[in-house]
Amino acid sequence: MRFHSREVRALRTWVPTLGAAAPRLVAADPGLRAVVLSEVAGRSLHGAMLPDLQERQIFRRIGELARRIHDSAPPRPSPDGAGPALGNTDRRLTAARSLLAPGDEAFVRDLVRRAEALPALKWVETHGDFQLLH
Repeated sequence: MRFHSREVRALRTWVPTLGAAAPRLVAADPGLRAVVLSEVAGRSLHGAMLPDLQERQIFRRIGELARRIHDSAPPRPSPDGAGPALGNTDRRLTAARSLLAPGDEAFVRDLVRRAEALPALKWVETHGDFQLLH
């Protein structure tokens, strides 16, 4: 596994609260930029074609796992200047432009403008990689 200090911190702090659903950190070497993890039972769902009911059950379990991650440590105040991640709106809109319907870009920009006025949210632990790969 590629080494990132935030992942090692997560593996040492909140991942153990997930029980058998998560690997254990066996070793970490910043010099080699590598970590060794324990094996976790199961199989990859990448590319799997599942019946609707089974897919819904899996996504429900993923949602429950995400909730356990969020609840693994108390919420904490966000750092100064850590409001909504809006700085890359132009880049993301440019990348998505071919997928947008008329009016979508104006809608997104309006939401971004409104979000800038929101108070800072409390920070919780997050996985950051719950997404489908297509």
